[in-house]
Amino acid sequence: MAQKSTKTTKPSASKSPASSKTARSKPTEAAAAAKEAAAPAKEAAAPAKEAASPATEAAAPATEAAAPATEALAPAVLPVAASLAPPAEPESAYTLDSLTKRLGTATVDEVRKLVAVPEATLIAKGTQVGTPRISRDAARLYGQALDVYQNASAERKAALLGVSLNFLRVALFAAKYGADLHESRHSGLATEKNRQQTRRLASDKLIDRGHGRREQLRVLLLSVTGDEPLFAQRVGAAYASAKEPKQLVTSLRSLVELTKELHKSTDKDLLDRCQEAGLTTTLVAEVTKLAADIAKDAPSGAAARTLAKVTQGEVDKWDGTNLVLLERLVGLFDAAHEFDPSIPKLTPMSLHMYFHNRASHTKSTPPTPA
Repeated sequence: MAQKSTKTTKPSASKSPASSKTARSKPTEAAAAAKEAAAPAKEAAAPAKEAASPATEAAAPATEAAAPATEALAPAVLPVAASLAPPAEPESAYTLDSLTKRLGTATVDEVRKLVAVPEATLIAKGTQVGTPRISRDAARLYGQALDVYQNASAERKAALLGVSLNFLRVALFAAKYGADLHESRHSGLATEKNRQQTRRLASDKLIDRGHGRREQLRVLLLSVTGDEPLFAQRVGAAYASAKEPKQLVTSLRSLVELTKELHKSTDKDLLDRCQEAGLTTTLVAEVTKLAADIAKDAPSGAAARTLAKVTQGEVDKWDGTNLVLLERLVGLFDAAHEFDPSIPKLTPMSLHMYFHNRASHTKSTPPTPA
């Protein structure tokens, strides 16, 4: 007998789309409800935050009020010698002329009394530095010293021992006197150089003319005599060498004598040839004067000496004098600064290396044993 198969039908696990959508929307709705529940708590916290803001703002004035007290506790920084410090002006702010007008002039005798140093020492010192550098620093340092001294109180003036208006007046006169001497010498040298150049040019012109006439006389003398052997030898001897002005003068005078000798000839044809060639008495007179002018002017034109009213030794002596006075001024201000730090030091600029080398030499020189 045939068996009948039995088929069991399982319930379907699939759900309808509508039921699936409903299941997914439930968690979303729950989150929204939670967010709405939290909103009142957030709104309740806002007044507390706003209430705290006035307290913060109220604390700000207290902080600002405390700032002046903090600044009041900071120590005050006072500038040293602010009223006495030399003005930061360029070197051109002071000139020897303007400072002399402020203090007045002096005399050479006053300078000699102030500087008790042997002349030989002053000259040796003066050869170390050029006058323009001394003049630049003299104007600047004396100008600064004068401003400091005139603005100082009586107490600070007392600390500046050795510095006075009289000292500055005489020192300024010395600086200007030395600068004027230097200018006078160089102006004199330039004038003398120009004068010598003029003389040399005039002398050179005479010499060139002399050489030209000498050559002409040789050619003409040989030409009019037909190169007669004996006379030609005499012309050669008269022509000779003329490398120096004196030799040129001798040659011209000898050739003139030969020309005069021809003029005394009785040979009419020779005299006619001389006249035709230009070997005339007029030419003889001209060459004679030319030789005399060369003999007179050539030595001065060739001279290499230069003359000036002011000697270099005189300039060096006053350069040394001004270096001594500047050393004294800088030293006096250094000493016053050690005694009273409110008094500034004076710093050389153009003479920086001179003062540096001098300080190094002073330190390296051992003291003389007693």
